[in-house]
Amino acid sequence: MQKLPEGYLQHDHQAIMRMLTQVEGALQQLAATGTLPNASLHALVRRLDDEVERHFMKEELVLGPVLSQVEPDERAALSEILQDHERLRQEMGAFRAAVELHEEGHLRPKSTAQSKLILRGLDLVRSLVQHMQREESSSFLDAERQLSSEQRLAVAQQLREAAVWEDLAAPPELNAPPHGGSSGSSHEAP
Repeated sequence: MQKLPEGYLQHDHQAIMRMLTQVEGALQQLAATGTLPNASLHALVRRLDDEVERHFMKEELVLGPVLSQVEPDERAALSEILQDHERLRQEMGAFRAAVELHEEGHLRPKSTAQSKLILRGLDLVRSLVQHMQREESSSFLDAERQLSSEQRLAVAQQLREAAVWEDLAAPPELNAPPHGGSSGSSHEAP
């Protein structure tokens, strides 16, 4: 069975950042023109929501085994980040609901309601970017590196059971066996 590769969570951050850039561009186009020709904001936001939720689940499952092992100062910072996940889930849900109203034609182009949708979306993009920056500037992602080999196997299994494991989402170097290792059964894809 394949273990959780190092850098797995940071790779997700990069993918989410690319999606946030797309959402921001769509919102800017909506603000400028009142419409989104050849694009569905709803589909884009649904993909972002799904990706962010999978990522949050990964972080929560990966960090669970090590939270009890970190120093009290770090535990508080990690706890704040996990609480931030809940706030961001609520913001994403509210934005997604507003986007659904827009896609159903309930918001007129250039209306106050459409302007609020755009501002809510841009605020969400900013909040998610700031959240990822906090994670990367704290020891949050370092917690992933502190996992033992046994913990990496257990976390990979938890991610599979939660249906958030993505072998193909990771760049090739993340799926490669560790240095000095072979491609034996402990590194096979699920």
